[in-house]
Amino acid sequence: MPRQYESPVVFQALDEFCDVWQLELPEYNANFVAAFKKRIPPDYRSWDPQEKKWSVNEKYLAVAEELVTEHFPGAEIERCEP
Repeated sequence: MPRQYESPVVFQALDEFCDVWQLELPEYNANFVAAFKKRIPPDYRSWDPQEKKWSVNEKYLAVAEELVTEHFPGAEIERCEP
């Protein structure tokens, strides 16, 4: 049985137009990262090595949420908008 996550995954809008969203994940997950890189083109995602957070363009927000649901079962998704 896959691990169930109790910590939420937070999607934080980085601007007032909600064009870019930053993901705060409960922990590192190599399978998530591989799927994220495969399904979201490089022009629509970025990694912040200092914050250790991924950002995704709103065009791929639904894909990112789908990947979170798949790779972090049980984690609640929270959206924070400005």
